[in-house]
Amino acid sequence: MKLEKILVSHSIKNNMKNDLLIEVGTEDLPFNKINDVCEQIHNYMSANFLNNGFKFDNSNFYYTYQRLCFYFEQIDILIEVPELMIRGPKVEKVSGVINYETNQVIGFAKKNKVSVDDLIVKEFSGSEYFFFIQPKSSKKLEDVLTETIEGSFSKVQSHKLMKWGREKHYFLRPIRWVLILLDHHFVRTKIFNVESSKNSFLAKVSGKVEVLNPQDYFEKLKNKKVLVKNIERREYISKEINKLINEKFDIDNLEDAIENFSNYSETPYLFQGSYPKEYLNLPDEIIIEVINKTQNLIPLKKDGKLINYFIGLSEVPINNSIISGNEKVIIPKFKDVSFFIKKDVSDQLYNKIEELNNITFHKKIGSVGQKILRLAALEKSFVCDNNYNKDLLAKAIQLLKFDLLSQTVNEMPSLEGYFANYLIQNSNIDKNVGQIIEDHYAPRTAIDNCPLTIEGSIASILDKCDTIFSIFSVNEVPTGTRDPFGIRRLTNGVIRTAIDKKINFCLKDLLKNNAVLLGIKENEGNLQNKVLIFFKEKLKTLIIEYYKADENIVNMVLSKSSEHSFDICDIYNRTVAIELFMQKNSIEDIMRISKRIHNILKNTKENQDKINDSLFKENSEEILYTSFNKLNEVINPNSGRDKYFNYLEKLNILNSDVDNFFENVMINDSDEKIKSNRLCFLKNLKKFYSQIADFSFVTKN
Repeated sequence: MKLEKILVSHSIKNNMKNDLLIEVGTEDLPFNKINDVCEQIHNYMSANFLNNGFKFDNSNFYYTYQRLCFYFEQIDILIEVPELMIRGPKVEKVSGVINYETNQVIGFAKKNKVSVDDLIVKEFSGSEYFFFIQPKSSKKLEDVLTETIEGSFSKVQSHKLMKWGREKHYFLRPIRWVLILLDHHFVRTKIFNVESSKNSFLAKVSGKVEVLNPQDYFEKLKNKKVLVKNIERREYISKEINKLINEKFDIDNLEDAIENFSNYSETPYLFQGSYPKEYLNLPDEIIIEVINKTQNLIPLKKDGKLINYFIGLSEVPINNSIISGNEKVIIPKFKDVSFFIKKDVSDQLYNKIEELNNITFHKKIGSVGQKILRLAALEKSFVCDNNYNKDLLAKAIQLLKFDLLSQTVNEMPSLEGYFANYLIQNSNIDKNVGQIIEDHYAPRTAIDNCPLTIEGSIASILDKCDTIFSIFSVNEVPTGTRDPFGIRRLTNGVIRTAIDKKINFCLKDLLKNNAVLLGIKENEGNLQNKVLIFFKEKLKTLIIEYYKADENIVNMVLSKSSEHSFDICDIYNRTVAIELFMQKNSIEDIMRISKRIHNILKNTKENQDKINDSLFKENSEEILYTSFNKLNEVINPNSGRDKYFNYLEKLNILNSDVDNFFENVMINDSDEKIKSNRLCFLKNLKKFYSQIADFSFVTKN
């Protein structure tokens, strides 16, 4: 039941303001989640304070891998709440007597912490309602702090949330300490059964720091070499890295490396180390995997080539043992991977692809071997206009996942594709097959490049679409923040590849063929439509956010996509063509006319398809008919941007004749044949105006 609060007396007043500092210490947080989680908590806290009437001048959040900090400048600590009249349920009467014992009335009283005897009955909008008059009161910030903090942490959305020990709450990691300060006042409370204190802790060196007020919090921790402020920490790390490389070395994706180091540390100390040159003979991807992914070190390059040096990170001051320790720990990794590679090369795994039947793709779907059979069938039926080597692609499809049989990939899964290419380059198989296999994993991330080859691009589309459709078929689709199979990432990968590599294909047909191969009846459980809707949502977001297209234009184009083959690249081309047209021309007339035709026809059921020019009565009908026949043409899907642009120019030419038609012709003529013929004319005009987008979908914006 919705409660309505009616202000009876004066507005809220605040008397005092303080700076508020909240620090929550945790066990080591996953570095790639910290910013998102901290931002979520900060947003929930801010909203809750404001909803309770506590305003503040400014707020911010800071974090390290083991502490989350929230700072609110000049927040109200005491507010006067005016008298409120709170409207409850409608009055029910039995034999003319008010019934106070309904569940709604009892619940309303209980919610406001009063008895039903404290409620009053008043008339409101012609009916009688129960009301509770909440007296004027004051409210302290401290009274809502515990609820606000616990509530904000509880609302965090992440697929990695867990319940720790006997605690009832869920969070990424166990909470270890809590510090809350209102200026010089220490707030004593419990957050998820962790009692607050006046101290911040230094977990790595088992120390603590007593904090007297929010203002000296950052300075005191900085004196202990803890850089809580994210920007300050990143700037320091960037400065130290530049000192170490001294313009002699290069680092790939430097900003990402700085960000990772910043999230991995709060007392950063950087150093340079090395490893034996003999391991530079290994493939670059494997060297980077060993140094960067397994040991969290930054590999260095010189003149674009890897060298046997790296930059490392420590939480304590650097000494020789720290450097030598990091250098020594790399050697066993390199030795192991060298052994695996040698064995995998000698095993000629590309001759053992039948063993993929022993590797599970998904317990409800089948093996990797079965997936390869589906991909081979999808490749045979795949239709696009691109020029590519079908025989080469078919051969690559058969070997697409063979490196899953290798010990190297089993040890380092992120090398999938890269290692297959390496094995192919060291075999008698066509070297292009290796590049296609490596390509088909791309794009691996949101910032990764699309496949290099057309064959690899098609393999990527087929593989990703099969995974997406298969996961949908067993009802394990992404929900909220949960996406264990990376379906959103795969969908974006299909979209980007289709657009960037200019591959026109019918997604509807691909999904239909996929359903047959999985033994699913046509549109069983509306499955294909569900997948198409998912693609449509992701396509809209990606075109707007990644390709920077106008949302109104995307909506107009997508509103027509269901009538076509749902060709991702074609939808993008239509969008671009309209945007290019709008840079040189006004589209207002096209939209206005489309809207007018749509409004006239939306409530009619005209079955006549062919225009009968012998029924024309007005000169404007003849003129429009002549112009229409001269310009009319069918725009086929995949016509391309230039064709779409020319089509829009033709619409602009036709606009004046259409306006003249509307000005001089009465559609609803008394003669039913003439009326029907004019409606038929409009129906044909509508088809012509809406061939690449539904311009009636939105009005001028």
